[in-house]
Amino acid sequence: AVADLNGNARLVEVSEATRAFHVEQGIDSERVAVIHNGVDLDRFRPRLRIDHVRRELGIPPDAFVALTVGQIGLRKGWDMLADTAVTLASRFPSLHLVLAGERYSAKAETVAYEAAVRARLAAAMPGRAHFVGYRDDMPDLMNAADLL
Repeated sequence: AVADLNGNARLVEVSEATRAFHVEQGIDSERVAVIHNGVDLDRFRPRLRIDHVRRELGIPPDAFVALTVGQIGLRKGWDMLADTAVTLASRFPSLHLVLAGERYSAKAETVAYEAAVRARLAAAMPGRAHFVGYRDDMPDLMNAADLL
């Protein structure tokens, strides 16, 4: 794979960390450029808190809401997020975790990974871990949260 990738004139990475990892694996550093993901600053501007999302999810108005967004997969760290949330949940009973994203892999290990994350959160934070799947209203979801 490295030889194939090094056959390209240019490669684009989305972060310095990703670039460094691939260069460490043998990708020619002269071929790699970093172009960070763009953000529409008009669409994703901070606004007053969005309460309709909290109502939709059954989250109390005075809850502290942490939001995570991303694909559910082994390398995305949802298991570490679950461990952290479980630790914090006992200390902060008003903590609600909103998890936005989907699993696209049908591999057995990835299906089991998602099931384990869901089970861990359901056991430790009953009614306070909200898996919302894919959402096209991310600005509202983000403005409903206290922490991203």
